[in-house]
Amino acid sequence: MRHRGYIAAVISNSCAQRLRRAARYERTFCHHITMAYRPSKKIFAKYAAFIGKRVLFEVLELVTDENGQAVRVSGVPCENKHPHITVSCAPGIEPVYSNRLLARRNASTHRLTFSGVATIQFIPL
Repeated sequence: MRHRGYIAAVISNSCAQRLRRAARYERTFCHHITMAYRPSKKIFAKYAAFIGKRVLFEVLELVTDENGQAVRVSGVPCENKHPHITVSCAPGIEPVYSNRLLARRNASTHRLTFSGVATIQFIPL
């Protein structure tokens, strides 16, 4: 059985505002780092102790292509191969696209380094 939701590091308002200034597309997100999407009981248990805690993370770079933007992050435990925050997406593109964007080798990158604060939460779907 999987939990109907996801465990995420929800970023602070000040961090979200800073990322929104870099948004290229109208649909902006700048909300969270997904740690585990629809986690199994085992994965949920792995992260349960983090829920409600604040964490410090590092923004490493902004990655952009014709479909979206995301920032690569470090410092937050995560099941994703490429931990990130979705910044913005072109019309018709869903935020999950950020996973493919960060796996691409020919996307445009811009060094963007700063620290952020987030609170770990379980977000039901």
